[in-house]
Amino acid sequence: MKALDRFNIVKPLFEKAYKEQTKDEVVSLTYENGWCFLEAYYQYYKIRVSELEKMTETLRRRLEDKAIKDEADSKAKFYELPTFLQRIWDLNPSIARQAEKDYIGSIKIQDSDNMEDLPLWLQELWSLDRSLARQSEAYFKNRNVGFKTHRLESNPEEQIFHNNFRTEHLEANHGGDINLLVFPPADGSGSTPSEYLTDREKDVMVSTIQWLGSPVGQAFLNKCGYAKK
Repeated sequence: MKALDRFNIVKPLFEKAYKEQTKDEVVSLTYENGWCFLEAYYQYYKIRVSELEKMTETLRRRLEDKAIKDEADSKAKFYELPTFLQRIWDLNPSIARQAEKDYIGSIKIQDSDNMEDLPLWLQELWSLDRSLARQSEAYFKNRNVGFKTHRLESNPEEQIFHNNFRTEHLEANHGGDINLLVFPPADGSGSTPSEYLTDREKDVMVSTIQWLGSPVGQAFLNKCGYAKK
């Protein structure tokens, strides 16, 4: 197909961009659809090819710079992940993608001897790498429970504060996002946090809420005017 014929297919897009004077969009269309559009662009708009080549080269460099930055950002985020999750990415990206969603979502796996109670990605991981699956399961069973869980059995008030807070703000598909308790929303909907807490920061929050159920924490609440019914 000739350059001019191919150009005519997307000419409405070019015309819209040209009329609205969105130069970047015109250049993007040219860049994305191939260099053969240079000749057609020149025939349609009577703009010098050399000028468009210069504009397109600038766009190419901008896109390359963005790609380099995105790759660097991606690597930085990768090395912030727990070691077990980095290893899953090396083993099986498809499983890792599902595991990372549970990691970001703060899912905690309950103790159970039934394999079917585990997330599907973890069931698949058990069939691929038992050692890695064992580490992953241990991590998700013990995550974000605070630093003083040994006190829960003998301190029922602490257990109530601890468990209810985890249910409301950490367990999947229930309550509010714990990240939004600290960080403002990133968009108008208010459902996506602008930043995310680390696992250690979540443990600090859980431990602090648990403390409110302790005798000292209860005294603090009473001092603030809150009394248990």
